[in-house]
Amino acid sequence: MVPFPAKAIMLLIADYQQNRESAMKGDKGGMADDEFTGETVDTDDGDDWDDQGDGGFDGVGFDDEWGENLEEEDDTDPELINQGVYNLNMTEYLSGFLQTCAASNISNFGAIADQVLDHGEKKILKSIIS
Repeated sequence: MVPFPAKAIMLLIADYQQNRESAMKGDKGGMADDEFTGETVDTDDGDDWDDQGDGGFDGVGFDDEWGENLEEEDDTDPELINQGVYNLNMTEYLSGFLQTCAASNISNFGAIADQVLDHGEKKILKSIIS
């Protein structure tokens, strides 16, 4: 079991990497290959779940439209556009956050990162804080 502080660091690094790649390559509906490990971080090949049977219901009883937002989203909502978070550059924000955590060794950040991060995650973190 991975302790929460370690998992939080791993998730922040993964989110940083996803946002950085998305900004560099453009959003293509999924995350690109991780340039440090060469592994695909996330894919959506469009295949249905294995347990989905005939009639559009899965093994639990949810139909095909369960969980989908059936209302159109309006990206031009003035209230949304005027929110600071709407224009937030997540790559810069996460970079600054991780730099602060590393520089101040918040909650023993350095030791946790050394103990639990794999080689690719350590390489990404090093590129962020240097």
